[in-house]
Amino acid sequence: MKKIISFVLLFMLSFSAYSAPFVVCDAPTDAGVTGTSSSIDTQAFIDNDLVTGKCKIDLQPGTSTLSNGLHTIKVKFYKDDAVWGRVESSTTNFTFTKPGVLAAPGGLVLQK
Repeated sequence: MKKIISFVLLFMLSFSAYSAPFVVCDAPTDAGVTGTSSSIDTQAFIDNDLVTGKCKIDLQPGTSTLSNGLHTIKVKFYKDDAVWGRVESSTTNFTFTKPGVLAAPGGLVLQK
C-alpha cells in the first residue's frame, strides 16, 4: 500500500504546471449579452462566445508572438439585436507585463 501511495504521489508531482493565457469573467446575463470581443495591443478584435453565462476570453493566438514588456488587453461585450444589429459596450483595458527570460541563480556553493 505504501508503494502505491508513493507511486501516485511521485506521478502527480512529476508534471509541470503552466499558466493558460485566458481571462475568465462573469458576463452580465440580464443584458442579453451574446459574447465578448478581445484584442491585444494593436491586433484585430477576436469574437468569443459566452458559455453558460461565463465569458472566457482566449488569448493564446495573440500571446505567442508578444515581446517582453508592457501590453494591453482590450475587451468589450456585444449583443446581437434583431432591430439594431450588433450593439457593443465601451472597451475595458487590462494591462500586464510579460517578463523576460529569468537568469539562472549564481554564486551558490556547498560548505561543510
